[in-house]
Amino acid sequence: MMPTIRPLAIVAMCAGMILPPVAAHATPACPLLVAHQGYSGLGWPDGPIPDNSIAALDNAFSHGARTLEFDVRWSSDDIPVVIHNPTIDMTTAHHGTVANMTAAKLESMRLVSPWNSLRKTVWKLPSLAAMIDAARAHSMPVIIEIKTAAVTALQAASFRQAVAPWAGHVNVHSFYTADLAMFPQYPRTLLTRQAVTNDLGDAGVDLAGDVVTMADVAALHRAGLVAGAWVTTSSGVQDNAAEWARLEGDGVDRIITDDAAGYSAWGAG
Repeated sequence: MMPTIRPLAIVAMCAGMILPPVAAHATPACPLLVAHQGYSGLGWPDGPIPDNSIAALDNAFSHGARTLEFDVRWSSDDIPVVIHNPTIDMTTAHHGTVANMTAAKLESMRLVSPWNSLRKTVWKLPSLAAMIDAARAHSMPVIIEIKTAAVTALQAASFRQAVAPWAGHVNVHSFYTADLAMFPQYPRTLLTRQAVTNDLGDAGVDLAGDVVTMADVAALHRAGLVAGAWVTTSSGVQDNAAEWARLEGDGVDRIITDDAAGYSAWGAG
């Protein structure tokens, strides 16, 4: 069983609870908008801005997001970098495994257009430290998904060092409960397709949007937990106004979406 995690400090916003410290977001919408891997949108001649990039962070902010989600893995020299996949094949013009490459090599690579993998963009694969600096510039709290299984003590230490300037605004989430246990300094959220209570000592739960029910959300709230949902394209869950409205009716506290601009417009409507 995972060690007990300290309760989340939570603040009231609209009808729900959100992870602090979050400034009022650009629209009055509830649940809280969380930009998944930033916001690509249109903004590059060959397609959207690459996900998990500083440009995607800036773009999310400009479209109303005030909280950001992105992914972290570790290089061969145990430096945290921002990337979703275990390999660089889909996001750069290179090939190989993230864990087998140094941070310096990874950070020198230009990201490719999501619409044209042969077209390099001007943006490079960011380190966690660089992404934190960009979030600080916008005063954006961040939710960082730990993608590497079995995080080591050295890797956890390098994570703490990278986020230190913004530590009070960092939340950690993961599908791996053992990884969450490595980060007791931060509010932690379990990613799962099955609603759970605080038996694991978790601070919150983020569920796939297509499995969320009002009963699940109510049970999580009774346990004092934040209830979130992700409706991202890669998960196969609908990411549109109808789904956002349904989840709002179920009482979720936040929605992790690929469509920051659409969500902001919906919330303002």
